[in-house]
Amino acid sequence: MKAIDFYYSPTDEDLRAYAELTPLERLQRLDNLRRFTLMVREARTVFPTAAEPSPAEPYPGKPAD
Repeated sequence: MKAIDFYYSPTDEDLRAYAELTPLERLQRLDNLRRFTLMVREARTVFPTAAEPSPAEPYPGKPAD
């Protein structure tokens, strides 16, 4: 699996806000993260050049009669 270059560091304000959550709210956040992770894993890979034709294939002209 290819490594993804991503880094996140929560601020002190983020940590304080998280510490003020109830245990139920923390579990709900954790479940939301779990669902998001599963959704991303199941998503199809989209390549940035997928919508562009290759140089060997010219754009089609007029429809054939």
